[in-house]
Amino acid sequence: MKLEITNRSSYDCSTKALEGLIRELYELLSGLPERLSIALVDSPEMARLNRDYYGKQGSTDVLVFPYEQQFAEIVLNPQQQFLQAAEFGNSGPGEFVENIIHALLHLTGYDHTAEEDEGRHLQKQAELIEDQRLLVWLDKLELEKTQ
Repeated sequence: MKLEITNRSSYDCSTKALEGLIRELYELLSGLPERLSIALVDSPEMARLNRDYYGKQGSTDVLVFPYEQQFAEIVLNPQQQFLQAAEFGNSGPGEFVENIIHALLHLTGYDHTAEEDEGRHLQKQAELIEDQRLLVWLDKLELEKTQ
């Protein structure tokens, strides 16, 4: 697997830990692209991407772009994820990891947008969130807002 990580957000994140988390997920999931790009952005850039590529207004937590069978990009918005974490009773890093899992499941064929697939997608996501091999990466991510 070839991984590229770009951080254009106002949040610090250990790229080494993020890479470790992604590699662990690649061990647990099959059907993922050979090359993966992950970008961290803030809400204004995410809102622009959401509008330009999905035709939706406003920012969101994660977008997935499966360009071709062997290459995909995941765009994460830590600002939105920290807001959602407070709303859902989760930690910021926990919400961040949950969104990565969610995005990777999309790339393996899981799809919550179809009603008949939603339960299967969310069940697999919940299983992975509880996996001890993934939980160890939460603190190592050192995900926090820069000063």
